[in-house]
This record gives sequence, structure tokens and C-alpha cells, in this order.
Amino acid sequence: HLADFGIGKDPGRLVMNEADVVLAIGTEIGETDYDFYSTKEFAVETKFIRIDIDPRQMAIGRPQPDIGIVSDARLAVLALLEATKGGKRDTEWSKSTVQRLSRIAATEREPEDPLYDQLFTTIRDACGDPILVGDSTKAVYRAGLTYRAPMPRSFFSASTGFGTLGYALPAAIGAKIANPDRPVIAVAGDGGAQFTFPELISAREAEAGIVMLVWNNNGYREIRDFMVEQQIAPIAVDPIPPDFVKSAEAMGVPARRVQNLDEFASALRGHGRSAKLPLLLEAGPWIKE
Repeated sequence: HLADFGIGKDPGRLVMNEADVVLAIGTEIGETDYDFYSTKEFAVETKFIRIDIDPRQMAIGRPQPDIGIVSDARLAVLALLEATKGGKRDTEWSKSTVQRLSRIAATEREPEDPLYDQLFTTIRDACGDPILVGDSTKAVYRAGLTYRAPMPRSFFSASTGFGTLGYALPAAIGAKIANPDRPVIAVAGDGGAQFTFPELISAREAEAGIVMLVWNNNGYREIRDFMVEQQIAPIAVDPIPPDFVKSAEAMGVPARRVQNLDEFASALRGHGRSAKLPLLLEAGPWIKE
């Protein structure tokens, strides 16, 4: 995931194209995944091998591979591992490349980015082994660049691809049902949260004790910023939010506003991983953007 965002930036693509071969496994190389931060269309300027279960991707996908392999990803990878067994592996090159991509991913910082980094570090440190589920919101876009999950399968989001607003809450409920012994944190903006907010009732009924953080930056901030940058008069980017705390309480769900990172950490630690009730936290006026 980090590598995807790293090579979504022009400097990261230079690193990618230093390789002898680029192997793409099970990715459609969509524009919203790979062109989000760059100034030009994604291109591979070295040997390119692509593995995908859908033969149509080989015909219409971009860029066209030198070798296209139509296969289930797992079977193809197992076959490649067997074929290269005993071969020399340059682990130092791999480590240094990941480090370089990490640095690239963390560049082009915006003023609020340090706060976003602290937010997700707080979640990880307070919970130990959280499953983090992200909606489409500025904080989660940043997490996609810099967040380090404590273990595999612990961070997923809707902030790429179609960017489905409202995804985080119902997805977090499912994650909690599947992993009842781990803390599950949903992060959504105030705009995205309004798409599925009533699902807090579903969490209560399912006794899925998730934590939902509403990151209240007063509207569709990312879209507004892009419109301003393109000198477009902002329109339809300032939805009026409800009182999230009162709305959650009306559904029988505990809720509070947290004024700083210390309060946020305390609230996370106080919500036991075996809790049956969900918890709604709203981050409000302490956000400086």
C-alpha cells in the first residue's frame, strides 16, 4: 500500500524505474490509485510483467505489459517462488528501496500533516494492535502515506479507487464481528460520516464495540481545496453537519468530543476491547487547518 502511494509521486516513479523488472500483481493500475499525486500518467519505463485474473485487463489496461500472465494471483506467486527458489536475493536493495519510497511518500507536507501523523500514532500506541478502517477524508489520505500498522491486515480504507464515502463505519462493524478481541477504529470525516451514520444502531445491535472517530473539518475539505487550487468557486462542499454527539446519544451510543490528543488517547484506552457498545468520538475545534 505504501509503495503504491510512493510511486504515485513523480520521484517515486524514478525509483521504480531503476529496477530491472516491475512486477504488478492483481492491480488494475487505476488512475485514482496511481495518478493521485503525480503530474503525468503512470508509465513503466523498464521491463513490465503483469499478473491478473481478468484477461480484459491485459487488453485494455494501462500501461501495456511486456509479459501478461492471466492467473489467480496466489497460484502465480507460488509458481514464481518455486521457479526462483535458490536464486540470489538482494535484500539490501529491497530495504533501501522501501526506505526511499517511505521518504518520498512523506514529502510535500501540508501544515496539518504533523497533526494527522500524531493522530494515527496515538491510535496505534493507545490500542496496541488496532484494526484501522478509513473513510475518504484528509486524515486518512495522510495515513495512506505514512501510517505503519502494527501487523498485516490491520489498515484498510476507501480513500483510493472510487473513494466510497460512508464506507468506514459499516466496514468497521464487520471487522469487529470478525475480530472481537481486537480494537477496531473507524475514521470518517463529517461529510462522509453522514452517509452511513445511522449504522451506529447496527453496531449497537450487533454488540460490535468499535470506536468511531468523526474527523470534523467542516465539509468536504479535500474537494474544496482542489476547487480553490483550480480557481473554481467552491460549490456543494459545505454540508451542514448534525450534532454528532447528540445524534449518537439518541441511538443509545456513548459519545463525547475530544479536545486534544491526550483526551483522545484517554478515551481510546478507556474503551475496552471487549466492550459491547460502540463509542463515538468527535474531534472538533482543536483541529487547525
